[in-house]
Amino acid sequence: MIRISPQIQFQKKLLSSIQPALYLLWGITLMILAIIPVLIYKSRTWPLLWDAAVFHYMAWLITEGAVPYRDIFDVQFPGTYIVHLFIINLFGGGDVAWRVFDLSCLVIIDALIILFCRPFGKLAVFIGVALFSAFHLYNGPLYTGQRDYYLIMFIIAGMYFVARHIENSKFKPHLLVVGGVFLGAAVSIKPYAGLLCLVLLAIVFFFAVRGGLKWLKPLILFTVSASLVPGLLMLWLWVIGGLQPFFDILFNYLLPFYSKFTFQPFTETVLRSFSGFPSFEIIIVATIALVNIVINKELRPRRMLLLTGMLYGFFHFIFQGRNSYQLYPFVFFAFLIVASWSHDITRKIPGLLKCIMFLILLHCCLLALYRSSSTLVAPPLFHITNSKCKENLVQDLHGRVSSGDTVQVMDTISGGIYALYAMRYKQPTRFLYDAPFFHDRESDYIQNLRNEFLHDLKTRPPLYFVLSKRSWPINGYERLDTFPELREWLSENYILDIERGGYRLYRVK
Repeated sequence: MIRISPQIQFQKKLLSSIQPALYLLWGITLMILAIIPVLIYKSRTWPLLWDAAVFHYMAWLITEGAVPYRDIFDVQFPGTYIVHLFIINLFGGGDVAWRVFDLSCLVIIDALIILFCRPFGKLAVFIGVALFSAFHLYNGPLYTGQRDYYLIMFIIAGMYFVARHIENSKFKPHLLVVGGVFLGAAVSIKPYAGLLCLVLLAIVFFFAVRGGLKWLKPLILFTVSASLVPGLLMLWLWVIGGLQPFFDILFNYLLPFYSKFTFQPFTETVLRSFSGFPSFEIIIVATIALVNIVINKELRPRRMLLLTGMLYGFFHFIFQGRNSYQLYPFVFFAFLIVASWSHDITRKIPGLLKCIMFLILLHCCLLALYRSSSTLVAPPLFHITNSKCKENLVQDLHGRVSSGDTVQVMDTISGGIYALYAMRYKQPTRFLYDAPFFHDRESDYIQNLRNEFLHDLKTRPPLYFVLSKRSWPINGYERLDTFPELREWLSENYILDIERGGYRLYRVK
């Protein structure tokens, strides 16, 4: 009698359980996909909030002739303005237009997930689309249209064309050029994407040498094409007079000051609350993804690109202020890596690896099902204070500001700038928010910004002055005590007209 070893018996049991496991994943995924249209419908009333409202206001100012950085003090890269100019010109500037743009981005990202994950099989495609779509919708309106969200659209498009180039046995220059242009567009929005471009350049070089192809030409093509969009935007700034102020803000403010602010650490708490991933699971995902590249030759370039994207997403978060929405690229590629495992668990790989892959897959799908279904019952929160402040300020200022008069807002995230955008009111200074005045006050550069702000207020005094209670990096009206020159000028020339829970409205005497 032939005895079968326990290891072989385990392998046979594992193989016999794969099909039911796949049916289970299919069932959960289809339930998530069935909920997504309902979530989309319920999201139709989500308002324009937070950063997006500020960027809309900047884009409107540009259409009115303002030059970025010279007439608008801001730390964003110019690609952000182009995106919001595109939105308000194509879709419009209201809440409905913002929802159309946000959902259009989701459709495009899902289409690119389909293209990128198609070699991993249909289940991987459906899981990838379901996980990310549900994730974006159940997190609520606070994360709609964030730069870190629509940035994914350019990154995954660029990586798809780079993957196509690597997988092709012949040199296809157009694939590298298109991929480079998309990735360059990402750099113009978030410069950290330049790190990803450098890693992808090394990957292109690696596969060219490995395949016995000439490597210099693809490297030059990719570099030039990735530099195209940033180069054009720098040319645009130079022509309109915004290049020198851009470099001034970049090197004298953004890098030495703004870049050192940290809001949230990369901890289990942040990951779990935002994505549902505990830290130890993230480590397992990254480890298995690396092992998968080594032991599984099939589709190796795409696996390598997914892992590269996930690692980039980690540094994308670490190098910034570490707001939770800056985890978007990291979570996106983690989802795609996990989704690709639905293809791997049917192949000849170690049984223990299959078990771990399936359990993480099951966890992600169940979590997405739970959170998306819970959102149907209890809608996600949004920044009610932001929206209420905007509505109140619009009501307080409506009909009281004549053409040619201005309103100065000292605000960052409370909705005051959104109110100015809604009424199309301009400010007398280039400072749209007050954050630059209340950190590193001992610095000569910050003192110069304060002096410029005060000089412009004295030269072109606004009809109304709005001081929000909630700002950043210092909250409360007491922050004016750290800017005594402004406090004294305000008390001498303005009277308190209206005080609400979120702001004080001063009128010129």
